[in-house]
Amino acid sequence: MHTAAMSPTQLAFPDPEDRQDWLNSNAEWLNGTQATQAPYNYKQRKDVGDKHEQRVRKEFERRGWEVNDWGQGLLGPAAIAALRFSPNGMRWTPDFFVARGDATAFVDAKGSMQTVRKLRDSYLVEHSAIDAHIKLFVGMEVSVFYVFDDLKIINAIDAKRYGRLRKGSYRGSGTPCYSIPTQACRSLDDVFGGTAQKRSAA
Repeated sequence: MHTAAMSPTQLAFPDPEDRQDWLNSNAEWLNGTQATQAPYNYKQRKDVGDKHEQRVRKEFERRGWEVNDWGQGLLGPAAIAALRFSPNGMRWTPDFFVARGDATAFVDAKGSMQTVRKLRDSYLVEHSAIDAHIKLFVGMEVSVFYVFDDLKIINAIDAKRYGRLRKGSYRGSGTPCYSIPTQACRSLDDVFGGTAQKRSAA
């Protein structure tokens, strides 16, 4: 008996109700049409994330690092849809692989991930992302660094070491995340060096 091929969303969401919920919540992103969505939905988060990625790229390039695309941005829509709710570690592929001289690192740009507290004293990173990035470090011996809006950074191991596990984020997917104190993070210049202009003046 011939069986029709399943679409990527059918493979990712065998339950029809789960699949329809995902399609409804991402209608604007999938179709490029206006849709009624909750504040700060996936499309809005993606727009913020894309802008932050471009800023992070420029900041590394200004510091003399070669920046290579590495994340889901290299994948087609079907692959992205299939990974959306998959436990596959590829879902958490960092955005960039950077190199300068013999130094290398993975970089994951984390846009708009500060808490809403008055003092904005911590950042949020999903639990699953941190675990996947620690495994990536163990397997490839290349550290994964998170770069936040204010260009403060922390690697995945320290994020887990200093972070406090929370049941869910105030925005985004609502999945468990680590709340990482800003004091545990360092500046981009401290770890990856200042701009070429600053280095030549030093």
